[in-house]
Amino acid sequence: MRIAKLSLVASIIGFYGCVSGAPTLTSEQESRASAVAIYKPGDATPAKYQILDTISAADCSGAPAGGRVWGNAEKAIDTLKQKAVALGADAVVNVSCSAAPLVNNCWSAQKCSGEAIRVESKEHN
Repeated sequence: MRIAKLSLVASIIGFYGCVSGAPTLTSEQESRASAVAIYKPGDATPAKYQILDTISAADCSGAPAGGRVWGNAEKAIDTLKQKAVALGADAVVNVSCSAAPLVNNCWSAQKCSGEAIRVESKEHN
């Protein structure tokens, strides 16, 4: 019985502890990814936009010698930008990052999430 409970806990951690990596992008999308704007809570956002999806990314490459002990938030944000571009987004709003244990086979990672948006121009009104 105890082994079954441990197996169930390990399965749940494995399911919730994974965040998909960066998508494969075309060369055009790669160049657009660097222009994706990041807005943290409290930042002034564009006046009109459409939310495309909630996205998240994680990184645990911050430890020396390739250790998987902690992460780099900037690398996680770069992956957020790539995911946003793959969705056709111009920006990501409400971006927040925090330490997250047991993500992507890491003891601790930096996990960032936000909402990918497409900014509505005045021409579409």
